[in-house]
Amino acid sequence: MQSSRYAVKQQWSDDKKLPIGVSRCLLGDEVRYDGGHKRSRYMTDVLSDYFSWCPVCPEVEAGMGTPRPAIRLVQTDSSLRVLGKDDMDFTDALSRVADTRIPGLRGEKIRGFIFKKDSPSCGMERVRLYHKGGVSRTGVGAFAARVAAEWPNLPVEEEGRLNDKRLRENFIERVFTYDRWRTFVENTPTASGLMTFHAQHKYLFLAHNQAECRRLGKFIAQAEKQDFKATLETYETRIMALMRRLTSVKKQINTLQHLLGFVKNDLSSEDKADFLGILDQYRNGIVPLITPLLLLRLHLKKGNSEWAKAQIYLTPYPEQLALRSHL
Repeated sequence: MQSSRYAVKQQWSDDKKLPIGVSRCLLGDEVRYDGGHKRSRYMTDVLSDYFSWCPVCPEVEAGMGTPRPAIRLVQTDSSLRVLGKDDMDFTDALSRVADTRIPGLRGEKIRGFIFKKDSPSCGMERVRLYHKGGVSRTGVGAFAARVAAEWPNLPVEEEGRLNDKRLRENFIERVFTYDRWRTFVENTPTASGLMTFHAQHKYLFLAHNQAECRRLGKFIAQAEKQDFKATLETYETRIMALMRRLTSVKKQINTLQHLLGFVKNDLSSEDKADFLGILDQYRNGIVPLITPLLLLRLHLKKGNSEWAKAQIYLTPYPEQLALRSHL
């Protein structure tokens, strides 16, 4: 397990970009029902430096054409349908697209998917759902629902939610965690390698859910006594569920304090007081997370704990994204 791929000074070359599924309209392609697009500048101008896009427009691929009448999700007495003008039914056509595209995306080894919000085909949540009682915001786009059902551990997000700094950081953190995990699984995993993976991710997991992190440690300790394939599958499900839980200032401070424990005996009283003062400023919203984190990394660099220095928590994704500068 190598962490150098995520080193701060490394240049992010095209061959290291992570493949990410995306609704085509978010890249600026004019495939919307009205012939327009919904380009996301953050995706095309920032994330494109780290992600290679695997675009999908289920509606176009289902043969609807551009421009086209808008479609809608409709709950009938017997099933959920996707209907267009004059109640033309596109449910089966969209299902066939999913039948083809999901295996294809698996073949491309995508590490996440960014969907278009509110879309009857791609919306991840709160899509308008028409039913006898009127309209509710309880629907999920037909294609997005299939991805979620058949690929439950894949990190997914909507472009609108990426405007929230906490949700944005969480999604990108999940994407890079999933990539490290899938890279491990795809390269002849072993029980000892699993232990190493968990050890390197311990404090990243702890920052999301300390109790589950500890339970996972006990779980993988029995890996050699259990069906290893089943162990890997269960571990993946549990770590990705853990990572979906948003971290908090309190959890981050707890994680930083734990890591400081590896060098506390090497620090002067003044250094300790300075660090605790920075933690207080972070707790009170005066400085962002990156401030105490950089100071911690400086202290760890001077220390002798290679185990602590190897923690993925310290740099879980390319630092140039500056996500922790806004938390």
